[in-house]
Amino acid sequence: MSVNEKYLELKLFGLKVEQRDKLVSLAFDKYGCAGVEEFSLDEPAVDEMLGERSYSGGILPQEIYSEVQGQMDLADGGLTFYFYGADSDENVRLFSDFLSKHYAHTRYTLDEKESEDWNDSWREGFNLIEVTSDMAIIPSWEPEKLDHYSKGVLLYPGQGFGTGEHETTFLCLQLFDQFRSVISDKGEKSCLDYGCGSGILGLAYRRFFPQTRLTLYDIDESALENTQQNIQHNLELIGDGEISVTKDQPSQGSYGLIFANILLETLKECANNIFERLESDGYLIVSGLLTDQVEELSNFYRPLGLREIKIAEKGHWAAILFQKVSE
Repeated sequence: MSVNEKYLELKLFGLKVEQRDKLVSLAFDKYGCAGVEEFSLDEPAVDEMLGERSYSGGILPQEIYSEVQGQMDLADGGLTFYFYGADSDENVRLFSDFLSKHYAHTRYTLDEKESEDWNDSWREGFNLIEVTSDMAIIPSWEPEKLDHYSKGVLLYPGQGFGTGEHETTFLCLQLFDQFRSVISDKGEKSCLDYGCGSGILGLAYRRFFPQTRLTLYDIDESALENTQQNIQHNLELIGDGEISVTKDQPSQGSYGLIFANILLETLKECANNIFERLESDGYLIVSGLLTDQVEELSNFYRPLGLREIKIAEKGHWAAILFQKVSE
């Protein structure tokens, strides 16, 4: 996103908790959404709702009180969707049409904002995320907290999706931590972060294996800019092994570990390329899946020559660890 570019912020109220995760997946997969944040219905939002009904004080009629209370209950965990880029207006229009048709009980606001506000918005909501007692994702402006974690990673939350706070990223880190001793038994260690977003997964890998080869791949230039930024923040932590950042889909070489925290349809579309880049007996950690999509993806990946090692779940989201079967 260039300095003067604007972005669109769609804030959705009245969303039922069980609908949230599927809508997030759909927004990324079909409507070009660039980021999502949860929120609760705060006092200003309540004031806005009352203002729309011309109530600014005094005793509320019971029917109005019940309506507002119901909206507060529904919006606990409401969502803000971010859209930017040349197609943002069209993506928001299509997404809004979808909401009007399939989520008629919800209400939303749409605002256009300057790009300078984007990182401030992410930064305000980003706090330290502890994965284990050793591993944590630490805001880059709080480096002193590295003293508390032997494998901390500094992160500036730009446009690149992935701070560790979202369940899918957290699950990838969790599976990696649980199986890194198995992964490290392989001879030449190497990692491909396929759809790297902020670069968080690849950088976490390099905290444990600092002299090894790492490739960070994403099609989004803004994400890659954020990845480069986070590499700079962690230079003293991640060693001097080879790191490449690329917008070109990897077509050569092989890796002992691949992270692919993307979405179901993209995981299926890119399955052959991911499989070809994986070493024999190598490990693949995939996420971006809802729990009810696990069986579909597993059934799609097994015939390629991958065996399922473990499934991890958090909320409505899941991640899977696969191993490539020796030829």
